[in-house]
Amino acid sequence: MRVYHIALPHDISAWIRYLPRVISILSPRIIFLETGIPIPEYTIKQLESLFESVSKGLPPEYLIRYVKEKRLPGGEYFSIVSRCLYLSGKSVILERVPKECQEYTSRGIDYWNRAIRMFFRKKFKEAAENVRNCLREILESTAIRDKSISGFIKDLNEDVTLLLGAAHSPEIRGISKWYPKEFEIDLEYLQEQKKLIKKDDMELALKMILVDIASLKIPFRVAWKKICSISSEDLMNFCEFVSKNEHRASQAALEWLSRI
Repeated sequence: MRVYHIALPHDISAWIRYLPRVISILSPRIIFLETGIPIPEYTIKQLESLFESVSKGLPPEYLIRYVKEKRLPGGEYFSIVSRCLYLSGKSVILERVPKECQEYTSRGIDYWNRAIRMFFRKKFKEAAENVRNCLREILESTAIRDKSISGFIKDLNEDVTLLLGAAHSPEIRGISKWYPKEFEIDLEYLQEQKKLIKKDDMELALKMILVDIASLKIPFRVAWKKICSISSEDLMNFCEFVSKNEHRASQAALEWLSRI
């Protein structure tokens, strides 16, 4: 059994560029696609059926319309994958996320939202602590999902391509990770997340908040690279500047970064 883990980048634009090439060069006929949250089994089966039809010639727009009607999160990802699968003959299996993960994810989102609120109130220490709490919850959810994915793939016992985020590490013997060199920054970011959980680092947490804000205007990789190069003094000035421009925060971040 051959298993390829295609680590997904943060940027949707990056998906559009490299996913068609990946799907065309890898041989497994089955693609396992992460969903991130629990989705009703009926909806999953409908999606899988639509993906199957797209691979045999159904225009991707039918699947895209279904995703929009159901208001499913990650709709843009489903759309891109469906376009890549058109006439490919490949099948898609969607991740069945354990329900217990929803609690971790919900808490993680709550912590992140709290971090953003604290940031704009200029309570930077509290914001940083909430970022750490958020990462703990999200990575715990990821670990549970990886265990579920590992069991599913082992039972499947067939060659498969896994479309999963870089944070995922399912325990499957012989798994190969495929990651374009240009997206190594995503792996670096993941390592920084794990480092932050183990060690209280306010500056690193604030950088993650700023990257989240700035990446609404510029690619994630560009934002992370620029923000990582900022000195401690400039970082706090950057935080002050962005936090006082809450209603145009991403634009303010872009203006500040353009000076670097």
